Amino acid sequence: MQSDEQKRIAELEQQVRALQAQLISSQEQNLPQTNKNTIDAASDIKESDEKVDERQIESKDGLINKQNDVDTQQLIEEKNIEKLTNSQSGENWGFGSKQDNDIKDSQILPKIFAPVDISSDPSNEDLPITFFNATEIDESIGQIERIEGGKLQLVKTQDDYLSVTLDAIFNQGIIKCNVKFGKFVYGSRGVGIVKASHKIQHKNNQNSLEDEINNRNLVFYDLNEGYVSHKGEKTRGNDVFGRNKNISVELNMNEGTFHLFKEGEQQPIFIRGINEPVRLFIYLHWGESSFVVESLQKIKLAQSVKGIKNEIAIDW
Repeated sequence: MQSDEQKRIAELEQQVRALQAQLISSQEQNLPQTNKNTIDAASDIKESDEKVDERQIESKDGLINKQNDVDTQQLIEEKNIEKLTNSQSGENWGFGSKQDNDIKDSQILPKIFAPVDISSDPSNEDLPITFFNATEIDESIGQIERIEGGKLQLVKTQDDYLSVTLDAIFNQGIIKCNVKFGKFVYGSRGVGIVKASHKIQHKNNQNSLEDEINNRNLVFYDLNEGYVSHKGEKTRGNDVFGRNKNISVELNMNEGTFHLFKEGEQQPIFIRGINEPVRLFIYLHWGESSFVVESLQKIKLAQSVKGIKNEIAIDW
C-alpha cells in the first residue's frame, strides 16, 4: 500500500500535468489571434503604401501631362512666330492680314502631310474657262474645242510656238487651274502668268516667251526641262513632266505667290512678290501636241505650303 507521502506526490504530479495542459491549450488559443492581428496590421501597411504610390503616380502623371501641354503650346508658339517672322521679312510666303495670322493647328507642320486635292471642296467657286486670244489663233496652227464638263481643249496642228491666254484677270483671291497635257513630242510646253496689260507675241516660229519684251512681263514653268524662266534667267530644280500628267498651278493673289504642282506634289520653284493684275497662259510648240484646261476655280484655302525640300523663291 502507498504511504500518505506517496499519495501526496502523485496528487501533485497530477495537478502539474493539468496545469501544463491548461497552459498548452491557452497558447494554442492565443496564437491564431496574434497571427491574425499581425496579418491585419501588415495589410493596413500595404494599403497605406499603395495609396501613397497611387497619389505619387497621379502626381507624376499630372506633372507629365502639364509638361506635355507646356511643350505643345511652346511648339505652337514657336511655329507661329516663325511664320510671322517669315511674313514680315518677305521670305517665302507669309500671312498678310490679322485674320490670316490666326494659324490653325493643321498649318503648324504642313510639310509632313501628304498632298491633298482640294478641288472638290463645295465652298470653291468654279470659274468659266475662256481664252482671251482665241479669235487670233490660226486654225492651221491650233484648234480649240469645248469638250464635256465645260473643259477647253487645244490641239496643235503644226510645229509653231503658240501661247493661249485665259480671259480672266486676277488681282485678288486664290486661283487654282488644272491642266492635262496630252500627246507631245520633245519640245517646249508649259504654263505661266503674264501681266494683264501685256499681250504675248510669237514671231518666226521662235520661242518668243524668252525674248526681252515678253520675258520681263511674264514668268513660266517649262515642263519639259523643269526650269522657270523670268527676266532672262532660267532657274532649274522642278520635275520633268511626262504626258497625261495632272498639272495644276495655284495663283495666290492674297500672298502674291504662284506655285506649280505635279500630280498634287508641290514643286520646289515658286514665284513671290506678285503685286499687279495677271492672267494665266499655256503654251505649246510641236504639232499634234495638246492640252486640256480641266478646271479653273477660286478656292478658299491655299494648297501650297512653305518649307518643302530644295525650295527656291523667284521674285516677280
